[in-house]
Amino acid sequence: MKPRLLILLAASLLLAADAKEDEGKKERKKLQGTWSVVSIEVNGEQVPMKDFKDFRWVITADKITWKDGKRDQDFNYELGPTQKPKTIDLLFPERGAQAKDQAIPGIYSLEGDTLKISYGKKKRPAEFKTQKGGDKQALFVLKREKP
Repeated sequence: MKPRLLILLAASLLLAADAKEDEGKKERKKLQGTWSVVSIEVNGEQVPMKDFKDFRWVITADKITWKDGKRDQDFNYELGPTQKPKTIDLLFPERGAQAKDQAIPGIYSLEGDTLKISYGKKKRPAEFKTQKGGDKQALFVLKREKP
């Protein structure tokens, strides 16, 4: 392969990687804020919201914190904003290098101030619904809180 062609190929790969990184940053910015839980479905059944009235998701540029009024659970997260549906992986920061292998795989959809996140214990969901007898799949519908 000619050196000029190699340089052009390398430059185009770097530009594509930068574009993907920019898309991820834009998407993270869209998700930032405090989100209250509208509904939760697990394995095809609605979860009573009385136990989750104080439950919030706080999303920053680098982490998601679940707050329930008693304790907080932090996650790092990775997005796949160009996937169909868009993907999100929740990572346990305290697990260090093993976090990637033990990620909670999910999908998400953002429409206005409504965020849907569906995840499975081991397997990434293909759509925004859960099934009875499923593999501990959950679907959260969240509403952005006004500042």
